[in-house]
Amino acid sequence: QVAIKHIKIKNQPKDLLLNEVFIMRRNRNHNIVNYLDSYMVAHELWLVMDYLGGGLLGDVFQESLADEGETAAVCWE
Repeated sequence: QVAIKHIKIKNQPKDLLLNEVFIMRRNRNHNIVNYLDSYMVAHELWLVMDYLGGGLLGDVFQESLADEGETAAVCWE
């Protein structure tokens, strides 16, 4: 399973889009969602990444009652 991030490229600076791909391609770590590949589909850039069933980290923190120490530990990793 993979996750696909759809980015509409209309009115987006190409250098910012390319920068995001280059950064994701270069940074691989077991603690982050890793970039796998990218495709141009119609007027969208599709970024294929590892799938994590837990959802977005920001959503997890909004729904939980993590204290400051727990939040700091996750950010550190």
